[in-house]
Amino acid sequence: MSTNIGLEISATAVRIAKVSVKGHHKSLIAFAEAALPQGAVVDGAIVNPDAVATAIKQCLTVPRLKSGGLQKTTSVNLSVSGLRAISREIEVPSVPDNELDEAVKLQAIDFIPFPAEKTLLSARRISSTQASPGQPIKVMLAAAHSDLVYPLLDVISSVDLIPKNIDLASSALIRSLGDNITTRSGPEAIVSVGADLTLVVIHDAGRPIFVRTISEGGNSVTKAIAASLDIPLSDADNIKKYVGRPDRHTPPVAVAAARDASAKLITEIKNSIDYFTSTYSGMQIRRLLITGGGSRLTGFIDRLTQALPIPVERASCLKGVQGEKIGQDTAPGSQLDDVAAVAIGLAIPEPPNIKRINLLPPDFVSSKKLKHTSRLIAVAVIVIILILAGFYGYKLLGIHNAENVVGHDQAQINQLNATIPKYNYVAIEAKELITDKGIALSAVADEVNWPLVLKSLNTTMPKQLIVTSFSGTTASAPATPQPTSTSSSTPTQSYSLPLPTQVIGTLQLGLKGVSGNSGYQTFYNWAKATYKYGKFQYTNYSGISSTATSPATWSAGINILGSIHTSRYAKFDPTTPVIP
Repeated sequence: MSTNIGLEISATAVRIAKVSVKGHHKSLIAFAEAALPQGAVVDGAIVNPDAVATAIKQCLTVPRLKSGGLQKTTSVNLSVSGLRAISREIEVPSVPDNELDEAVKLQAIDFIPFPAEKTLLSARRISSTQASPGQPIKVMLAAAHSDLVYPLLDVISSVDLIPKNIDLASSALIRSLGDNITTRSGPEAIVSVGADLTLVVIHDAGRPIFVRTISEGGNSVTKAIAASLDIPLSDADNIKKYVGRPDRHTPPVAVAAARDASAKLITEIKNSIDYFTSTYSGMQIRRLLITGGGSRLTGFIDRLTQALPIPVERASCLKGVQGEKIGQDTAPGSQLDDVAAVAIGLAIPEPPNIKRINLLPPDFVSSKKLKHTSRLIAVAVIVIILILAGFYGYKLLGIHNAENVVGHDQAQINQLNATIPKYNYVAIEAKELITDKGIALSAVADEVNWPLVLKSLNTTMPKQLIVTSFSGTTASAPATPQPTSTSSSTPTQSYSLPLPTQVIGTLQLGLKGVSGNSGYQTFYNWAKATYKYGKFQYTNYSGISSTATSPATWSAGINILGSIHTSRYAKFDPTTPVIP
């Protein structure tokens, strides 16, 4: 059984899927999704790395992912998509799969529109039959611009994950949605309608034949509705969810705008199918599977069916994956079913003997191999040192045992035992000191360092923000262990500072920012800075009240975490770091 993690970064969200595969049985162990702000990812390229990193960290807090052991050494499968991640069908001389990527480099320059020094390449066979040595074979060449890949690697490294593979999103769709039964007659088309991009993928029994990226998606409809009603995009996106539904009233002008915008996308999909049919005259597409959040527009699939001469069906990535225990609706046709296909497909391995596309840069792969080799050498050196140390210790123990039988040692021991009563008062004083120390530590361990609380709040507070009210409360301290002692031993205690994530107090704040829309931005800046600071935890905040002339006001409840513990603890326990 193998377990893999797929991580997709789309224009609207980060999605992580953890899938275990045993034979033909697939189980979705965990799935997480975190929304991205508008403009964080554009045309598949990461524009706002901090926002993407924050979304990934939010996904990793999902219990089933967190408890599954996503540590620093966790490897994840990634994908790229967009107009700078392309694929082409070419012919090259027949070579083994492990030499295929090198074989396509010489011919790629004629097919790839990127500069050679900015291009990352990988390839896989299209035909399942083996050609004679030296005979040409058809391969699917995948290429990505390095400016698309390196920012992705930087973000993944910043959240302590290790990139294992970078695939095309189109290949992931085939693995999660495609019919790989070789006895079917004719290829199958998969269309994924995303926010900014639409992928058209045609494959035959799991092997890609044709891939096209359309620079249109669900956001085209959103923008059209926003323009027709002169409203913000966020409001238009809510209207889009219900446009055309008989149970909800939608302004006719919005319905017309949505229909016109989606008609352009339907035309592009139809043109892609027509182009494939005319280019591959001997191959007839037997059906089209459609997925993606943009495909949920009311009437979209019906209109696409009318435009195409082939059956159109809604795809389901959850139909062949068992995932009832992840705490979400995993029924085929659910909202999750329309957005999880790429992430799940990235976590599903290719069938045996099928080469997987991998656009990881060669320098990154070499660095990873070097680190692995260095780690093995370091482990080997440590093992040798431990063996030598054990052998030396064994010999030393033998010498020590031999010395113990010498008579003068026993005489020295007897002499020392005779002097012990002279120093009993030292032992008594030591016991009293430890007892007093335990009383002091138990009294201050759960104190809140209020000066540091004020200093930390000031650190995260924008200059435009004013605190109008402040109320702090110390949380109830947990039961403190009591010191134990025996007549023949020194008392022992077990005291410790609160954990960094433990709530040790609460704050109720009244806040006032600048007036107008800037007041909302002030709230956002303060909330973001406080969250990233790591010493506080939001519990609630009131609605923000603001007008063009009056300042924005709101109240907020914040938990004080254990990282702001008392500084007096270090006075009684010198081993405790002093808080600056």
